[in-house]
Amino acid sequence: MALARRLGERWWLPGVAVFVGIAALFSFVSPYLVFGTHPLREEPLRAAAASYERRLHLAQIPVRVLDVGNTREVNAFAAGLGPSRRVVLWNTLVDGRFPLGEQEVVVAHELGHHASKHILKGLAWFAVFAIPGAWVLMRVTRRRGGMGVPEAVPLALLVVALMQLVASPLQNWISRRMEAEADWKALQLTHDPRDFEHLMLGFQTTSLEDPVPPTWAYVLLATHPTLEQRIAMARAWAARERRG
Repeated sequence: MALARRLGERWWLPGVAVFVGIAALFSFVSPYLVFGTHPLREEPLRAAAASYERRLHLAQIPVRVLDVGNTREVNAFAAGLGPSRRVVLWNTLVDGRFPLGEQEVVVAHELGHHASKHILKGLAWFAVFAIPGAWVLMRVTRRRGGMGVPEAVPLALLVVALMQLVASPLQNWISRRMEAEADWKALQLTHDPRDFEHLMLGFQTTSLEDPVPPTWAYVLLATHPTLEQRIAMARAWAARERRG
């Protein structure tokens, strides 16, 4: 709104830079906003992570464990940029229910995200979406006097929500591509399609994932490939290795 008051309808282009800057700042600080973590204590998994970092030509990336309380669900994520990069594992992954090989698949997958610079690429895609989005926002809020006046705020929020809904199929497709790339890197690092497949089968129970969701749910909601697709990738990788 400050830019709109100063620049009028020309606010949208520098506004994109502001939006992307805020997103980049949040990506950098987000690992520091995850409270209740502690360093990974399991020495075999720490050794595996160090080996994967060397093979991916990554600087040391801390692996942290997050206590998520009383739940059966399992999750992990890569976060941060530059010196703030982290891999965070839910404590449900390392509480003894999953064998070491499956834990290694998860760590390799998350380090694969960092090696492929997926967080930076996500910011780049955000900028691609933000450019036309800011222009549309500028055009639509003209009817309420432009983004420089408070009367335009409700309309602007509605427009942003609608644009996010319209863009979600493409955003999810991009996310699924990145997740598939991280899966492939995990297979390349661990050479363990069997544990990869068992891990995916385990997600049906721990996270109640549908291995073959309805098409509409897959297109609109799925940020990861389906369990069936991920298992098929593991089997394809194993078949390729046998032929090689």
